[in-house]
Amino acid sequence: QMMRECQVAFEDSTPQDYILLTSLTTLCSVACAIFGHMHGRLNLLIHKDDGYVERKLVLEYNGNTIRSTR
Repeated sequence: QMMRECQVAFEDSTPQDYILLTSLTTLCSVACAIFGHMHGRLNLLIHKDDGYVERKLVLEYNGNTIRSTR
């Protein structure tokens, strides 16, 4: 059910959209997997003490290489 709801939610998503990580670990994991598969990247917002930190991961499969940028 969670996977189907994420797929519907991401229908209009773009590679520039972000996922805000929350305490719902299973939901975040499914959402990141679907978004990464759809767009070949993840744009994450992670809450820290003084605000949010942005992390961008470009998912390229070359052998075993996954590249990340900040």
